Amino acid sequence: MFLSIDDTDSRNGMCTTYLVPLLLERLDLDLIGLPRLVRLNPTVPWKTRGNGAICLELGKGRGKKIPAAHFKGKEYFAYTDGDDDTGSDLMDSVKELVMQHAMLKDDDTNPGIIVHSGPREDEWYQRTVKGMVDLGDVKMHLDSVGAEYEGFKNGRGIIGANGAMNWSPGDYTYELLVYRTPGKIGTERKINTSSVEKMEGRYPSTFNNIDLKNKHLAIEPGSPCPILMGIRGDDQKDLLEAVNIVETGEPIDGWVLFLTNQATDDHVVPMAIPELKPYTSVLTNGRVVKGPEDIKGGHVVFSITESGSSTDCMAYEPTKEFRIVVRQLVPGDEVEVQGSVKEMNEGMSINLEKLHVVKLQELVDEMNPKCPGCGKSMESAGKDQGYRCRRCSTTAPSKVQRNESRDLNIGWYEVPVCARRHLHRPLNRAKKRWQKG
Repeated sequence: MFLSIDDTDSRNGMCTTYLVPLLLERLDLDLIGLPRLVRLNPTVPWKTRGNGAICLELGKGRGKKIPAAHFKGKEYFAYTDGDDDTGSDLMDSVKELVMQHAMLKDDDTNPGIIVHSGPREDEWYQRTVKGMVDLGDVKMHLDSVGAEYEGFKNGRGIIGANGAMNWSPGDYTYELLVYRTPGKIGTERKINTSSVEKMEGRYPSTFNNIDLKNKHLAIEPGSPCPILMGIRGDDQKDLLEAVNIVETGEPIDGWVLFLTNQATDDHVVPMAIPELKPYTSVLTNGRVVKGPEDIKGGHVVFSITESGSSTDCMAYEPTKEFRIVVRQLVPGDEVEVQGSVKEMNEGMSINLEKLHVVKLQELVDEMNPKCPGCGKSMESAGKDQGYRCRRCSTTAPSKVQRNESRDLNIGWYEVPVCARRHLHRPLNRAKKRWQKG
């Protein structure tokens, strides 16, 4: 039996993941597999923060036990297998909890809950992480498969809940979320930066922890939500150890270990320039036709063309040193760009997340010839009279060409940690053999 929930938070507080430990406290049910934190299309205009939904498989557990959570002194495990045994009042219990904790007074908070025992359909996840989905279509689907669902206010959270429920992990990572005690929620966090550096050095399977150059602590949320910190990584055992190294300066209520689609690039759609449409994240290729230009606000813009169509590419100020790379492009360079599409007054624009330099345009400049005798540059001998060395009297008919070098290599570049979305897959993330599960 799958339980999925979305859109209970706002920019002013709460986090949908916080419902997981509260549910574990309340429900007399076992977790089958780790709780899932599923990030969906990051470009939708009505998202609250990270556009993340949760999904739990619940029942009577059996098989191997995996540490999944520790909350208010009690330890919770996830089982590798189990049977459907949820009881008929699951929806009522979850509705009560959502009504108690969701930020329902916020206009942009519209929770959705789904309870379903049928098979999952990956197509719905793909549609929800890559594009825009109509609520009416989702409801028709849920009705057709006999799922139980409930929406609050306009019910838009049902869309995300359905996307999360239908995620069938291919590429996946883990995140361990640590929750604050009620009295600390909304107060300043005081995580020790040096301890985060130490943790990252000891556990290289973790990623997106800290950006020292830009003084950004990425494991710390930027909102007054119940989360103290979140540590992301490829190895769940490492996360359970790594969390003990970080010094927080405050007591905690507990933690939950999530299986997640974060850092997978699942949101990215290969798309040609003529096909670009807003509210998508794309990977497209082209040739630079207009070189980089600095514009108001510290942003950098350049243009690429392919198949007779062109688009602007934007490196916004928050991408920091990534703009240094962008500024070195010249017309004629061949590139692939990855980022989110935004509709502008004169067409589409891509907000860059990654840049792949495929081929560099050779830059040629002219210079005065050098004397073969003394090695010094020759000087002009007069209009249309070529060049002459004053010391050796040697001559040359014209200037010579030289190739200019750039501090730019063929390969991939990405925005720094401080500017990455949850779904952004870091270039240094280790590859592994992905399993379905």
